[in-house]
Amino acid sequence: MRKIILLVSLILSGTTFAKTTTEIQTTVSEINQAAAVTVTLYVSSNAGPVTGALVKITHNNMTIGSGVTDATGRVKITIPNYSNHVVRVDVTHALFSNETLKDIKLENSKTYNFFVKSKSTSMDELATKEAEQIKRQEEARIAAEKAEAERQRLLNSKEQLQNSAEETRQKAAEQAELARQKAAEAENSRQEQVARLEADRKAREEAAAIRAQEAKERAEAQAARKLEDAKKEAKGNEKEAKNIQQEQKDQLNAAKDNVKAQKEAAKAQETAKKEAEKAQKEAKQLEKEADKARKEAEKQAKEAEKQLKEAEKQAKATEKLNANLAKLDKEQAKLQSNRDKIKSKREKLENQVAKGKKDASAAQTEYLKMDLENAKLDEQQVKIDGKRTKLLKK
Repeated sequence: MRKIILLVSLILSGTTFAKTTTEIQTTVSEINQAAAVTVTLYVSSNAGPVTGALVKITHNNMTIGSGVTDATGRVKITIPNYSNHVVRVDVTHALFSNETLKDIKLENSKTYNFFVKSKSTSMDELATKEAEQIKRQEEARIAAEKAEAERQRLLNSKEQLQNSAEETRQKAAEQAELARQKAAEAENSRQEQVARLEADRKAREEAAAIRAQEAKERAEAQAARKLEDAKKEAKGNEKEAKNIQQEQKDQLNAAKDNVKAQKEAAKAQETAKKEAEKAQKEAKQLEKEADKARKEAEKQAKEAEKQLKEAEKQAKATEKLNANLAKLDKEQAKLQSNRDKIKSKREKLENQVAKGKKDASAAQTEYLKMDLENAKLDEQQVKIDGKRTKLLKK
């Protein structure tokens, strides 16, 4: 009967120890079963690959991986301990819209594509971007605090597991002592053997517990280090992304200033071109007017020359006419002189007849002679008048 009680006690004690050891090993196994996973994230826009985008992978609001895209728009992120749990991937860039993938399970060596839309750069939007940057910094700070809280939770969990293992060890020791006492009561002759067996069992339990605890502590320490490294890397990536994005902003502003300067230069060039064209048109118009004035002047000069020639011709004709008229005047004067002589003779003859100095019949012959002379002078007068009329008609 005592042998049966001893055997049952040993079995119950061994069962409790095995259960405790299994729980510890299960906890350590859950920590160690996570495997490293590496993924590639590609960020692009309408203009092509996006450089300097911040990519963060979080689980339960805790950053477990992050990176900044390179000139090809790609970034590789490795998560050392990934147990196939769902994560969230956030892509942020000050010059582009934010993009998010929620509740996804990462696949090793897989590429995840993100397409972002370009933002405008008005002052209001720049203020919004600054507010978003502050918000992201606040989120990063909160994430860091949560990561620290999670680390403290893991440390507390570690202490609880240590305490639980110690309690289990103590309980096992108590049960072993009780079994040993019962075995001593049942069979004093086998007390030393039972004590030896119990001591061996306790040593194995303690060794197993120590190994499990050490494995758990190593896993927790490694997880804490990796979590701290991920947090530091996330801060470094955020700083790098901020610097790259600031540089891109400066380049964008410089490009905008250059475009503005080019537009102003083009506008000034267009204005100068229009003014030159206007001046050219005015010059052509002035040239046309000058040519017209020159032609008009040439026409007037030709007309004046023609008039001068005509005047010279008229002057010559007038001079010739005057000469001819002067010749006729001389003939007229000679004719008039002859008439005056005949008139003087007639008056003299009439005076002689009136005084009785000369017979009227004898005087008649002289009168006839004078009439003939006047008739001849009349003929000459007709000729002179005809010549004068002909000259004046030309």
